Amino acid sequence: PVPVQLAIFLNSAGHYRNAMTTEDIADWASVSTGTVYNYHWRVMITLLQHYDVMIHFDPLYEYNQIERKRANMWVEEQICLEWRDRVLCVDSTPINLFQKPEWHGEDFYDYKSNYSLLAQVCYEL
Repeated sequence: PVPVQLAIFLNSAGHYRNAMTTEDIADWASVSTGTVYNYHWRVMITLLQHYDVMIHFDPLYEYNQIERKRANMWVEEQICLEWRDRVLCVDSTPINLFQKPEWHGEDFYDYKSNYSLLAQVCYEL
């Protein structure tokens, strides 16, 4: 069933690196490891089939212009005026450090019990 496939995929996507193996996911979902691989494959194919339609930003379409204006207003209200008309999205991805930094080491300790830095990628229009 599609809801089970999606649940297994999302559970896997939410666990990075060695936090959860394929065998752990199979055990959690009471399925075989082959089923886990097949479900990942099916969900990824489905997502990629909709990529051009769903993950799309065309400034020529009126709907996208309205969405961009709403995003700009939100940025202005929530973050800062200087970022208005510049930032479309920001993502913070943790990069694990191999050891605790010597200076201000505890400041790098995250909620996943790792020492990490946050990489921020900004897309400017």
